[in-house]
Amino acid sequence: MPAIDFNVVGGAKFGYLAEVFAALVAFVLIDAGIRYTQARSEIQSEAMSLRLFGDTVAEMGDPRAAEVRQAVRDYASSVVGTEYRWMELGREHDGTRQALQRVVKVFLSLDVQGEHQRLAQLQASRFLTRAMESRTQRLNAVRPGLRTLIWTALIANALLAVGFNWFFASANLRAQLAMVAILSASVSLVVYMALVLSHPFTGDLAIGTRPYLALLANS
Repeated sequence: MPAIDFNVVGGAKFGYLAEVFAALVAFVLIDAGIRYTQARSEIQSEAMSLRLFGDTVAEMGDPRAAEVRQAVRDYASSVVGTEYRWMELGREHDGTRQALQRVVKVFLSLDVQGEHQRLAQLQASRFLTRAMESRTQRLNAVRPGLRTLIWTALIANALLAVGFNWFFASANLRAQLAMVAILSASVSLVVYMALVLSHPFTGDLAIGTRPYLALLANS
């Protein structure tokens, strides 16, 4: 019976493992990139919708329009000053949610008279609805959902990919250690990239509060 080269057999199995890991990494990176891009887009949409909402309310000519705009500023200040820190923990801030509820309450209490005011109210309602939808999407970006299962599979495959190298025989221990170190660094870099992108409000690439600060400066 011919001798079996275990490096050849192990190499074939490692190739299969590498393909599985590569497919999983691609899925996680694409998903994380989409979530990051959507989160940034929704923040810009929310801030812009609130600005247009405030401008439209001002055009209604109601004496309480200034109260609505102040409620919008209070909400934006709460997002910048408080809710962003809560989002780093994957949570919504109740005080910020209540500030948004006050915006809605004051807006609905406006005394609408005449065709012009009714049209302005309708347009303002659309902007406010869009802002609330964007807020929901922003908060969804910080909730784990099914990502826990995906991350478990990714990390498990990463450990398997690195650990599998020790089954290969090498006459040079230094070369073996160097190969394991290079593979470990490559895998760690990929996992780090996915980790950063999947948490859009923490880390070096955290999405900032600039759209809300611009809203405060121009409202």
